[in-house]
Amino acid sequence: MEKRPINIKNSENIDQIEKTANYEGNHSELLFSRMEDSKIKNQIIDLIHFEEIERINSGESTRPKINENGEFIRNNHEEIIFEEINEPESKEHIEKQFEKNLKSAQHKTYFDYENESPNSETMHLGFIMTWNNKKISEKELNIIEAHEKGHLIRRYVGSYFDNYFQQCLNIDKIEYPNYFNKEKIIENIKQSPEYDDIELNDETLKEIFLDRLFNALEIAERMGQLKNYFGMSGEEYFTKEHLDYAKAHYIEDTGVDNLMGIMFNAITPEKEDKFLEIINSAGI
Repeated sequence: MEKRPINIKNSENIDQIEKTANYEGNHSELLFSRMEDSKIKNQIIDLIHFEEIERINSGESTRPKINENGEFIRNNHEEIIFEEINEPESKEHIEKQFEKNLKSAQHKTYFDYENESPNSETMHLGFIMTWNNKKISEKELNIIEAHEKGHLIRRYVGSYFDNYFQQCLNIDKIEYPNYFNKEKIIENIKQSPEYDDIELNDETLKEIFLDRLFNALEIAERMGQLKNYFGMSGEEYFTKEHLDYAKAHYIEDTGVDNLMGIMFNAITPEKEDKFLEIINSAGI
């Protein structure tokens, strides 16, 4: 397939980047390899520990509740349950939880053949993709599985994490995707009691959309998709050249647009430096 030209001045860099792009191996194994890298592992532990301190200093007294398997505990509406806290978790405890999460992601994958969106608990092999109305392929499942396993490992939940990761996006550029079934989304939202008193119009739908699909968990895993796309297995540095190349080729090469196009549009020129800072420092 012919590659579209992109604006990268250093031809040597673009040649090298093009050679590594569209990685065809197992993306989950790339994720696990990066998570075992000491530098990336410490970035995750440090960020979670700092968030714990900030959470308490800001007056918040809750954190997501996790079961003995390292999984979020949810209510009947699939919403994460929070528990009261009095002091931040130690780095030692955070590291133990991280290791447990990583081990769980590495050693078990549940699947079925339902036409449902794959999630961190189950890979639904019968999923009809929302962005092209086709059954998910082996290549696309490879990409999505790594995304979902990342959710099991990196527990970036809460307003601090959301604000931190959203710094790298121009939120005003994020639009509700036209391939989403708005009626189905509204039906799903109405099942959640937290939205009982909210009028569901275009403005509030966008707020809910941002909250659910452009929170820290999702931004981090879309960043992870980019590192996987270039076959990054350790602490390789993700550059402006990588970003430019991915903007031009990622969706065409992979066939996956789980809001990646919308994220690319939101990484406007004034946000690029912050995006590169976070993707290289937040344990991605």
